[in-house]
Amino acid sequence: MVRVLFGVERRLARQIFEAILPSGRDGRLDELAHHAALESYLAELFRTAPLRVCLGFRLLLWCVALSPPLSICRFTTFGRLSPGERLGVLRTLRTSRIYLVREIPLFFKAFACFEALASPATQRALLLEPHDDAPPRWARAGGAGD
Repeated sequence: MVRVLFGVERRLARQIFEAILPSGRDGRLDELAHHAALESYLAELFRTAPLRVCLGFRLLLWCVALSPPLSICRFTTFGRLSPGERLGVLRTLRTSRIYLVREIPLFFKAFACFEALASPATQRALLLEPHDDAPPRWARAGGAGD
């Protein structure tokens, strides 16, 4: 149970990642912003990461999911917000006086970038050197189940 995200948690992770790295802002980033391999990435992450990382990821997902009443004073969940409102929630969390709350968006930004920048095509488009010759196993056809 700890090593697998439930469907609602996977949807929430996708919503957070898309709020952090939306498509359409920079043509070089469009490929990475689609998060096509997100399900495989999360499966591989939860299969291989230390238990405390998996527990922390899950806990922080739920913190973000349930934060709108406190962060933007709206009695709703993160998933029911528009994309702009979701970004507003993450920005509000980022400006909290409480250090741990401020770090929640940074935590997800790091994981979103790990997933997004795994593509060699994206690495080349962003002129990252050296770039990988092949994507990681979870980003290939078939994903983590290979």
